[in-house]
Amino acid sequence: MPEPVGGKAAFGNYLSKTLTYPKLARKEKIQGRVFVEFIVEKDGSLTNARIVKGIGGGCDEEALKAINASSPWIPGKHEGTLTRVRMIIPITFTL
Repeated sequence: MPEPVGGKAAFGNYLSKTLTYPKLARKEKIQGRVFVEFIVEKDGSLTNARIVKGIGGGCDEEALKAINASSPWIPGKHEGTLTRVRMIIPITFTL
């Protein structure tokens, strides 16, 4: 399976620094998880990011922005061959 450079903890730190809680979501007290789907390509780049399940209030757009701005990941391998892998990750928004 692919993984972020530096591991999951480093990716979590990246998200916490990159994500800005949207003003509308804060005002409306919207909290929850946004599920983002994307492809980790053979070169580690992230493509085709889209929201699978969102919560609104600007959180969906903020999650997409963070994924699209992410640095390349370590690509996945299948039987020693680099391969494209579809990933779905939750991004949690909590007040």
